Amino acid sequence: MKSLGLLFFSPILLLTSVESCCQQPSSGLKRKWELWTRPVLRKRAMEIAQKRLLNILGLDDFPKPGRHVIPHKFMLEIYRNLSSGNYKGNKVSDMLPNSVVGIVDQERSDNSATPTSQQVFYFNVSNVHSSHTVLGAQLRVLRLPTLIKDKSFTEQHGTAYRAKLYGKHVTDIPNFVPFGSNLELLDSFAFDISDLSHEQWNVFTVKKAVEKSQKAQSKLQVLELRVESLTSGELVPPELVGFSKTGRLYNKHALLVVFTTDGKSGQPIRKPAPDENKAPGNAMSSAKRTGVPQEKDSQLEHTRVRRDLRSKSGGNNKKTRRGTKSRRRRKKDSCRRKPLLVDFNQLGWSDWVIAPRGYSAYFCQGLCEFPIDNHLKPTNHATVQTILNSVAPSLAPQACCSPNKFSAISILFVDSNENIVYKKYDDMVVERCGCK
Repeated sequence: MKSLGLLFFSPILLLTSVESCCQQPSSGLKRKWELWTRPVLRKRAMEIAQKRLLNILGLDDFPKPGRHVIPHKFMLEIYRNLSSGNYKGNKVSDMLPNSVVGIVDQERSDNSATPTSQQVFYFNVSNVHSSHTVLGAQLRVLRLPTLIKDKSFTEQHGTAYRAKLYGKHVTDIPNFVPFGSNLELLDSFAFDISDLSHEQWNVFTVKKAVEKSQKAQSKLQVLELRVESLTSGELVPPELVGFSKTGRLYNKHALLVVFTTDGKSGQPIRKPAPDENKAPGNAMSSAKRTGVPQEKDSQLEHTRVRRDLRSKSGGNNKKTRRGTKSRRRRKKDSCRRKPLLVDFNQLGWSDWVIAPRGYSAYFCQGLCEFPIDNHLKPTNHATVQTILNSVAPSLAPQACCSPNKFSAISILFVDSNENIVYKKYDDMVVERCGCK
């Protein structure tokens, strides 16, 4: 019965501790109660925290990808470009995607389709949100160098071909019927098998097909590849001209990449810079490389001159030192941003979060005492509350030190369907603290 009571009250205690932004001195009885219920509170707090994190990440459960899952190089480039602000994007739209889903071909075998005339790709598009706007979509298919030993094949069909991609909306796959005469041509390109000396990713534009599937709320996107000889005009097996699926690693499978946005302008992404203070181009090291006197150095020189004058005048040295020491203590204890490193390995997320390995989240801590500095940008209510607190602490508590400016981070991870997902998350990094 006691354990049930603790489970019932622990969420209330947790929420109470979370809602109070300023810590108040607890009584001895409260401390004893916290020590007694700490294991239960910690377990319950972890459960609540995990649910909230899943909600923030837009996941139903934490993914558990297999060891065979290797991220495609293209998705790694997408993450680097978007997180660093170097993404060129699609010129058709001025909006930047805040989500990019790399959906991997499921490599299903289809006995009803003739393997010598077409190649079929299956993609689970259930994680393309129906309320998001599709900015672009592309199918990336790897083509390998082709060596045809049978000379009669090249004599009949030549070396120039055209790859054509077709699409059709389907809702049920068990009784899948191969595409017939109602195929919808999505995109095509011409190629020559004699020009390719190394593997190459070929790209098809499939935005219209993905938009139709999104509108119909379909969970499956089926695409079909056909290859036509430009010499004979006949269809040839895609496998014979470099599009074979046999024996490919996970990061060599066909990839359907969907760029979406939720329509929100969002916040700027904080660029990952773990060693920014050690970077050669940092402002901290620029003063040492150049011979130009820095403004900060001149200010320090003026400070030294004033300090020398005060020491020569004498009389008020002790008062000055006490005042300086008091100001330093006040500045140290005042509301400000403090470091907080989030390590995904410590959270147990390293098996499904590809990048980054962690990030600096920061947090706000300190006192909001009268007079509040202007850089803390106090609200009018916080200013009045602080004045009342300085007059009589019993009239009002101190204002709270809390974040008033955030920035976003980008994460590349593997979802529950073993797809590679890039996503931008707002309000993840504290950029500035203030008093409220």
